[in-house]
Amino acid sequence: MGRLDGLFGRKKGEAGEPNTAEHAGKEPAATVTEVAPVQHEEKEKSAEKPVEYVNELNLSGFKDAFTKYARETRGEESKAALPEFAWDGESLKIKIKCDDADDTAFLDLAGIYTKYFDFYNYKEPNSLERLYADNGSRGIKLSRKHDNGTAINNLDMMLGTYTGLNFEFGVNKKATSKDLEFLKDVWNRLNLSGSAMSVEDRLKALGVEVFDSDAGWEAIGGYDALKEEVRKTVVLPVRNPDVYGRITEGTRVSAKSIMPKAVLFYGPPGTGKTTMGRVVAGQLDVPFLYVPIESIFTMWYGESPRRLGKIFKLAESYERCTIFIDEIDALASNRDEMHEESVKVMSTLLTRLDGLKTRPGVLTIGATNRYEQLDPAIKRRFDSEVYFGLPDAKDRAAILGLYAKQLAVPDRENLASMTEGYSGSDIERMAKNVERAYAKRVIEDGATGLPDAEMYLDYASGRKNGK
Repeated sequence: MGRLDGLFGRKKGEAGEPNTAEHAGKEPAATVTEVAPVQHEEKEKSAEKPVEYVNELNLSGFKDAFTKYARETRGEESKAALPEFAWDGESLKIKIKCDDADDTAFLDLAGIYTKYFDFYNYKEPNSLERLYADNGSRGIKLSRKHDNGTAINNLDMMLGTYTGLNFEFGVNKKATSKDLEFLKDVWNRLNLSGSAMSVEDRLKALGVEVFDSDAGWEAIGGYDALKEEVRKTVVLPVRNPDVYGRITEGTRVSAKSIMPKAVLFYGPPGTGKTTMGRVVAGQLDVPFLYVPIESIFTMWYGESPRRLGKIFKLAESYERCTIFIDEIDALASNRDEMHEESVKVMSTLLTRLDGLKTRPGVLTIGATNRYEQLDPAIKRRFDSEVYFGLPDAKDRAAILGLYAKQLAVPDRENLASMTEGYSGSDIERMAKNVERAYAKRVIEDGATGLPDAEMYLDYASGRKNGK
C-alpha cells in the first residue's frame, strides 16, 4: 500500500488509529501534534472544558494568536507566506501558501491533518486526487468536506509544479487552544520547507548527492586525448565566457552564445564518465550535483517530472554548478517505447536542456552506456558529445599507476598487455581483490611488504581463463 493510500484510505471501522467513540476510555495513540479530541457528547460534560476561543467573537483572538505565532517563527528566507484570513459568516477561512514546498511536505501535512481527525468519528472518506494538466500544473489534491463537530473543516490542499502548496481550511467557533496547536504544527512544517533546510539539504532530501569537488585531471589515469577534448569543449568556454562571447559577436549576424549548457558523456560502463564529471566540477570550482535515476522516478503519477523540475530549480540557487544525471537513457529513450509518465519526464528534461527555464551558470552533464537508445530530440539538446571508450594498453598502464603504484613501470606495462578489454573500473576491481587476498596472507601467514606483480598476473590470467 502506498503512503497516500495509508493516509487517506481508511473509513470508519477500518484498521488504523483508534477513534474516541469506538475506544472510550482508551488513550489515543500519540500523533504529530498531540491534538486531543473536542468532547461533544452529554456523558462527557464532566471532562475538562476548553476556555479559549469558544465563541464567534473570540475567533478574532484565534486569528490574532495564530498570526502572532506565524510572524514570530517565520524564517528570514522562508517561502511560506503569512496566513491569509476571511470570514464567511460561519467560520474563519485560513489560507497558507508555500512556493517552495515539495511532495514530502504535502505528505507530512496530510499526515498531520489525518491524525488530527483520527480522534473523531467521520463517515465520509477523504477525496484524494492525483492531478495532471497539460499546462504543467501537475500535482496532488486532498479535499475534505465535513460538519461533524470538528473545529477544523472544509480542507483543500493542493500541490502543483508551478503553483506551490496551498493549504486552505475553515475554523468554526468550536475551536480551542488544542486546535491552535494543530495549526501551529501545520505552519511549522510549511515554514521548514522554505527556510530551515539549506539548498543542499533540500537536494539531499530529493536523493541528490552534493559534492564540493576538488578532483583534478590526475584522478583519471591515461586518456590524455579525452581529457584534452573535455578541457577544450567544456572547461575553457565556461571559465572564459568573455573571450567566446567576443568571438561570436564578431563572426555572427545574430550573436548567440556558444557556451555549453549540456554535454553528453557516453560509452561502455566503467570508463570514467562519472569521475570526469567530478573533474569538470573541480576544474570549474563549482558544486557537483550527482543525480541518480532513482531520485527522479516515484510511484505517484505526475510526481516524477515535478521532482526533476524541482532539482533543476534548486540547482539554480547556486551561482554556478554542475548537474550530473547518470543513466540519462532511462529518462530519454525512444518516445515510441515509453509510457505517458516517462514522456512527461523527458519533456521536462528537454525544456531544461534547452535553457529556456534554466538559469545560465548551470551546466548539465548526462551520462549513458546506451547511446543508441537515446531519443534523437535529446541528442540534439547536447552542445557536445564525448565518447569514453575502453582504455588501450598505454591507458591501462597509466590506470595501473593509480591502483598498483608499488609495481615497477615494466611490470605495469606487462600487466596492461594481459588486461585487454578491461575498463578502468575492472582494473580497480582487480586491485581490490588482490589487496584483500594479500591482507589475508598478512593476517594468517605473517606476510610482509605489498602485493607483487605475480599476484596481479594470476588474477588477470584467472579471469582470462574464466576462473
